Amino acid sequence: MFRGLFLALQAITGVNPVAEDDFGDLEKMSNAWLAWAVAQDAL
Repeated sequence: MFRGLFLALQAITGVNPVAEDDFGDLEKMSNAWLAWAVAQDAL
């Protein structure tokens, strides 16, 4: 279920801020996207 969300975010933004070692760890993946959004002034 959440995999689709992260794939959608990547498709929409054209980036993937999640480190390869963090794939599958929902908390780390979420934190990576939140950090990216803050850095882009999107939040």
